[in-house]
Amino acid sequence: MFDIYLKLAALAHPVIRHYAADFYLHDAKVLRSMKPGDVALWAARESGSCLVIVARGRIANERALESINCYVGTFAGLDWQLIDTDSAGEWTVEPESNPVALVETYARQTAASNADLIRNGLTPTLVSELHM
Repeated sequence: MFDIYLKLAALAHPVIRHYAADFYLHDAKVLRSMKPGDVALWAARESGSCLVIVARGRIANERALESINCYVGTFAGLDWQLIDTDSAGEWTVEPESNPVALVETYARQTAASNADLIRNGLTPTLVSELHM
């Protein structure tokens, strides 16, 4: 995970002018908590950074759509980065051109999966995180 932090730091350093602790402390703590199967979106802005946990263990975060819509509506033109693991379990950081669509896709997949669980008498796992 340290490699991911270094990649993001290289993107953050030339952009963040104020509230650098937003990235260097708060985001770093959340990034350290991530495990394979977790997915996040991140962007640097002049006053801090934006971090949205899209999914934990591939289960959609029910607060992610609220978060990404808030960020995209408030801070136009950010360069979003998708933080994920590849098929070998290695962390990747890739540009994400449509963060809202990505979050919506995870939400739809989780909703369908949860509906199947409920039909079979099981209780779905819920993820609810908000990092502002």
